[in-house]
Amino acid sequence: PSLLTRSLHFNVASAPGYAGGTVAGIRADGAVFPLALSAELAAEHPVLASFGFRGSYEYVFSFTSSTASGSSRGHASRWDVVFVGRVPLGHGAKAGVLMLDTGLQQMSWSHAAPVDVGVPDVRYDLVVGGIGWERALGSRWLILGLRFGFMGLVSAGDIAAQTQYGSVGGWGLQLAGGWTARPRDWLWFRLSGSWDRIALSFAGAGTRFAKSAVDNWVGGAVEVGFAL
Repeated sequence: PSLLTRSLHFNVASAPGYAGGTVAGIRADGAVFPLALSAELAAEHPVLASFGFRGSYEYVFSFTSSTASGSSRGHASRWDVVFVGRVPLGHGAKAGVLMLDTGLQQMSWSHAAPVDVGVPDVRYDLVVGGIGWERALGSRWLILGLRFGFMGLVSAGDIAAQTQYGSVGGWGLQLAGGWTARPRDWLWFRLSGSWDRIALSFAGAGTRFAKSAVDNWVGGAVEVGFAL
């Protein structure tokens, strides 16, 4: 299960923003390191075994957004797929593991009647890259994970339409962290949180006017998982 909240603010007072409440959803994560699945191959090629793929998908259950001008049913989701490499720090990864990743991400927030909530729908297609660190604290059953990422905006959805704010460019930052407990080699529990901030810059060629906007997404999840 997951929780998510979003706020969108423009640089001009005449452009209505959005500050939704907290909505609930469901999140799934997965990762695979192909060569690490074989103990023999991992021993022969330890560097190659440290590379793999990680992905996640989060679906937000249907919700209702209300403003002074009306209300509308909404939907939201986000997913990412990244190529990741793990670098042990110190002998036996005594100082933890450094993680480098790059890939694609999409963040979508829409309403059945966008005009009733005053803001257009968004679907951010992003190129992402990040650096993370993971380390067991005292016991290998309690693991701290942190990640910092950068996003480059490829497209933004309806907010960039000519009838809305027009052509847009942008970039973003990501911060994420979590605590993972592993009572068994094959079983883990995780409490995680994340903050995504997307800065938008408009060319001023749309029907609606704003020079810039900031879109913040804050979320958290409680997960249970299995490992091979």
